[in-house]
Amino acid sequence: MGNIIIGMAGHTDHGKTTIIKKLTGINTDRLPEEKLRKMTIELGFANITFKSGKSYSIIDVPGHKKFIKNMTLGVTGVDFVLMVIACDDGIMPQTVEHFNILKSLAVKKGLILLTKSDLVEKEQIIILKEKCKKFFKGSFLEGSEMILLSSKDSSCWGILEKKIESELEKLQMNFENQAFRMDVDRVFSIVGKGTVITGTIKSGTIKVGETLTLYPNKSRVRIKGIENHNISVNSLQKGARCALNLNIEKDRVKKGDTIGSTNFTLTNIIDCLFCSVDAKNLKNGEQVRLNIGTREVMCKIFVKDNIVQLRLEKEIVATLGDRGIIRGGVPLRTLGGILVLNIFGGNKFKDNLNYLRKLKELSQFEQFSNIEKLEKSIDLLEMVDKERLVMFTGFKNIEKGIDELILKSKIIKLEKLILSQEKFKEIEISILKEIESYHLNFSLERGIEERKLYTFFPAEFSKGDFYKFLEIMVNSGKILYSDEFISETNFKIKLTKIEKEMKEKIFKIYKRNGFLPTSYSQLLKDFDDLSLTKKIHKYMVREGFIVHLSEDKFLLRGYFFEILKILKKHFEEQQTLSVKEFKDLLKLDRVNTLMILNKLDNIKLFKLVDGKRVLEGKL
Repeated sequence: MGNIIIGMAGHTDHGKTTIIKKLTGINTDRLPEEKLRKMTIELGFANITFKSGKSYSIIDVPGHKKFIKNMTLGVTGVDFVLMVIACDDGIMPQTVEHFNILKSLAVKKGLILLTKSDLVEKEQIIILKEKCKKFFKGSFLEGSEMILLSSKDSSCWGILEKKIESELEKLQMNFENQAFRMDVDRVFSIVGKGTVITGTIKSGTIKVGETLTLYPNKSRVRIKGIENHNISVNSLQKGARCALNLNIEKDRVKKGDTIGSTNFTLTNIIDCLFCSVDAKNLKNGEQVRLNIGTREVMCKIFVKDNIVQLRLEKEIVATLGDRGIIRGGVPLRTLGGILVLNIFGGNKFKDNLNYLRKLKELSQFEQFSNIEKLEKSIDLLEMVDKERLVMFTGFKNIEKGIDELILKSKIIKLEKLILSQEKFKEIEISILKEIESYHLNFSLERGIEERKLYTFFPAEFSKGDFYKFLEIMVNSGKILYSDEFISETNFKIKLTKIEKEMKEKIFKIYKRNGFLPTSYSQLLKDFDDLSLTKKIHKYMVREGFIVHLSEDKFLLRGYFFEILKILKKHFEEQQTLSVKEFKDLLKLDRVNTLMILNKLDNIKLFKLVDGKRVLEGKL
């Protein structure tokens, strides 16, 4: 199967269904009501096979104004259109509306088929051709060949078939690396087989035996069988008409649902490029209809230049590059087409000019390679994990692309999060400001503790992302990170004259007490400036000038080391140490002796054997 979708378009009774029957032998008017009224109501599908063996799906859409909704659901995803105009009627209202819809959906190419040519004079055909040239000027149909068709000229059908095949050969379609997705347009059950859904494959490839997800209910289903135009196959790719036999009850699936891999997500706010057709007097917050895939969803529209945000009443599956039609007004008419640019739409749409600029850049994505699409997507999202990036782009695999962008220094990869360079620098500047502010407010501290700094990072950051970010900043020389403290690279603690004087006063008290543990609460009573005293005392403890023993008791570091020297000498002569022996060595009371012993126990210097302490650590 080819991966190009052919669509029919044109006013009612201009011959679309007849053309398909001539080309394929299939009457796409399958419903009794359609046959009775001789009018296409629902979408019709057929398979056109050329002599070369190549075959493509062709979609017949309703031409009557009452069924424009069905028409819009049918042409979403069409690549090549056959625009049908009857010579006796000429360009009619639904010709215009169909054409506006096709322009909005960015159809790439097509042919203009002038039917019923046998019913008019040659002069009328010449006039119609001139009108068509003028009408289609500046569009994808400008310069397209106009082919005359007549029920009295059997040779015209062979000419048409050759021309279609020739034009399709010129289309370059690339759908690599896309996950499977299909919008459901029919649901029914077959005795002995169960539930069957049909649709046109929007992207990717499907195989028998695969397990997929039905959206929006997120049911997991297994593919029991696949058919393409009533022929059983093992696999199909993008553009093919597809019937899937599923292991699920019929009432759990409906038209408008989507089936695909687990790579997709549901969204109800999307930011889009808006191609206006007839959007005069459109107001922000106005309720409109979005036709996308095989669904029609009511939504509110908010417009900024040619960018819109749609806030949907119900969630849909969408990815970058999906197209849809906006209809509204009284009487109901086509307002324009949308190109989905961000399925995670939000508050940035309101006043963020930089965000709107990025949306407009991304709207040119069809000109990008896959790696460029990935880069621009990350640039727009700024900060995203792999799972959401896959949902956003619809790609099956992004690992290779991410690795390439990292090598080119286009993005930053943390543990889970992927950041644009712009977002990384924005966070880096913010964090450097926090560190600078911390140094100003806490000048005697070595830096901000990592647990405090973590609170200034975006909520999306895991601990792993946080540590990776710090690692990058350290490696680039932006910060120092030591013993759980983060500081500016050139930061050094500098005491003022008053702070130095306070340090000396505190030092003298500790020196005077010698081996006797000093009470912090008692020490504070000796000073009037409690704030400064606490600040300097905390600094002295943190920098190791003072050793914390227990609760509010401390000891000068020099005396603590002197105790270790005394113990070293003792154990050179003795194998054990009793509480009484230690008490006599330090000439302290039992309470303070035990306090210092407990500190030494806590640092694993001793172990108890038969009530006495035996040296375990190193002195």
